[in-house]
Amino acid sequence: MQLNLVANVLKCADTQVSRKQKLLEKLKGKPKNFTWDEVLKLMGACGFRLLNKGGAARMFVHESTRVKVRLHEPHPQNTLLPYMVDQVIEGLRAAGELK
Repeated sequence: MQLNLVANVLKCADTQVSRKQKLLEKLKGKPKNFTWDEVLKLMGACGFRLLNKGGAARMFVHESTRVKVRLHEPHPQNTLLPYMVDQVIEGLRAAGELK
């Protein structure tokens, strides 16, 4: 029983790391189809916390470095504009999450 629990925890951790790496690789290519949902998953996996600042304004704050990334949640579409992708990349680099 305990061995299965450990295996499940390790499998979950591997899946999270793999998902984070896949999203980082996609982001580095500066895609035109990077979604808000993907940003939420990636930033959370990289240690950022989301703060709602009113309206569509959002701010991600890195828990340990306190790096801030300010974005407007895209609407009505769910896809980030190119300058937003650049802002996310810059923030992740500043926080040491992306090389």
